[in-house]
Amino acid sequence: MVLYGYDTFARKLEMYVDSVNYWSPLPLPTMLARQDGDLELRFDNVNRTANPTRYRLFWDVQRNWFGYQDLNIPVYHDVPATYDDTVYDKSVLEAKNIYEGVD
Repeated sequence: MVLYGYDTFARKLEMYVDSVNYWSPLPLPTMLARQDGDLELRFDNVNRTANPTRYRLFWDVQRNWFGYQDLNIPVYHDVPATYDDTVYDKSVLEAKNIYEGVD
């Protein structure tokens, strides 16, 4: 499944999405329009007995291209959005030799 669009800046047809570039153990790609206006690329097997492999496709305005979100990965709530390394002692990284600062 391929999604093409016309790039008005380059004045040419661009291939935005190709299902070959997305991993799935299932063979049949389909494209759905979601209620939020984004697209969903999903892969099913012939008799739809397995859980589909799903990707949310959205337009990234800053990159002027499609971005994607892997909907197969579980989402964990109450996890900090950014990595906070201030809680770790980094003095060993600044040591001149390996034994400095060891008790």
